[in-house]
Amino acid sequence: MYDYALGGKDSFSADCSASDAVRSALPTALLAVKANRKFMRRAVRYMLSAGVRQFLDVGCGLPGRGNTHDIAQAVDPAVARLLGDLEPVEPGMVLAPEWRPDRPQRAPTGWLVPGMGRKA
Repeated sequence: MYDYALGGKDSFSADCSASDAVRSALPTALLAVKANRKFMRRAVRYMLSAGVRQFLDVGCGLPGRGNTHDIAQAVDPAVARLLGDLEPVEPGMVLAPEWRPDRPQRAPTGWLVPGMGRKA
């Protein structure tokens, strides 16, 4: 729904219909979507300036333009990223079929390395 709302081209028809219904019921919804995306960009840039070079994007859905890893890798192409969702639709995404917020999950070994890429 996010990519469609932001004018992207990679969306399922159900996502387009649902997004249109939300925007019809709540015309200001698009403002919230755009504000959320601007905050994410600022947050990623701030984290990069603080030396973070690994990003875990949970619930990323279909890769759209301007996602977390796009912003990070534009600054540093060597940034490590792990994309995870309940429905992995992109090669390399991690499936989290039994994800529950009350139960910690572990990333696959070797994807995220403690301390990697931090400024000294």
